[in-house]
Amino acid sequence: MSAHQDNLFGGAVTPTVLAGTRPPVSDDSAGVRRTKRQIADVAAGRHPLTGGGLNPKAPADARDKQAVGLRCGSCVHRIFQSGHGKTWPKCDAYGAAYLTHGAATDVRAWWPACGRHKPHTT
Repeated sequence: MSAHQDNLFGGAVTPTVLAGTRPPVSDDSAGVRRTKRQIADVAAGRHPLTGGGLNPKAPADARDKQAVGLRCGSCVHRIFQSGHGKTWPKCDAYGAAYLTHGAATDVRAWWPACGRHKPHTT
């Protein structure tokens, strides 16, 4: 492919990486990189699953896993999906798109609650 090859829609395709260079490679596993992204989302006030805002009753510092406030772990929408001898925590509040069989849609109990949080009733 030349440096400025035409693409399907007639515009020029410009390489994003200079020839002979590579972006930095992380030694972290996919799971560790995903957890780091989730922590960054929480720190920025975004829910790690949906990218939307956090529940007003979620912990003020949601990165503190011991802080008081609403969390996904206390929500009725956090369900457990089973298959192939394993079980994964998922959220059923947002429909099938968030009920995949992949790790990226697993819902951690420590996450701060989203706006659709509904507490368990005893």
